[in-house]
Amino acid sequence: MNEKKLAISVIFPTLNEGENLKFLIPDFISEFNNLGIQDYELIVVDDGSSDGTENILFQINDQRINLIKRTKNPSLPLSIWEGIESANMKYVMWLDADGSMSAKHSVELIKKQMNKLDPCLNPDGRDRYVNFYKQSRSFPNDTKSFSREHHEPWQNGRTNHYIFDLNRDWAWLTQIESQQRIKMYNKWLPHVHVDFHEQSINNPSHVSTQLYTHQYVTKIWVNRRWPFRWHVFWPWGYASG
Repeated sequence: MNEKKLAISVIFPTLNEGENLKFLIPDFISEFNNLGIQDYELIVVDDGSSDGTENILFQINDQRINLIKRTKNPSLPLSIWEGIESANMKYVMWLDADGSMSAKHSVELIKKQMNKLDPCLNPDGRDRYVNFYKQSRSFPNDTKSFSREHHEPWQNGRTNHYIFDLNRDWAWLTQIESQQRIKMYNKWLPHVHVDFHEQSINNPSHVSTQLYTHQYVTKIWVNRRWPFRWHVFWPWGYASG
């Protein structure tokens, strides 16, 4: 990856981490500038800090710092999500604001990444599900299986714009998403392609299957001393094969 062409949004969800941000933010600014990276933004999502985080960022005084202030429903996942929604760059990453990973190590991690976005993660279905959930969820979340927030109506988030279940199109390739998926697959030819599929609520089979697959594949990789990196995606209700 040519880091000079990197356009990235770095998200820091934070709660009373002002003293750490005082050093962490300038560290990222310095590292990006030294590498000649010009297209970047540092998004700080303040989840109700009381340590003067806003004043600390104001003193750093850099136009590429974007502060988002959350005032209700403190939540790390929601902070990360709001940061992602406000991101303007091609690539997005989020880091803890405690300084546990330096800017140099973060950039090295970015340079080593080999990510392929599956075109079958279609925006129509995802947008459909997100809108349904935002309209139906309760506060606090209702864990009862019969509650509305756990029953997405037809047309649900699993299908694409043409109401086609892409998980049934691997062989026939009737949809543009499936055609592009196979095109990318044949171009990339990954060593391992794993489909961690969803199951019904309170059905533990998917958990045991995922854990077994992780253990089995990891054992092979470690024994053969091949480099690997796990990228785990938990759908939290969004059906995605």
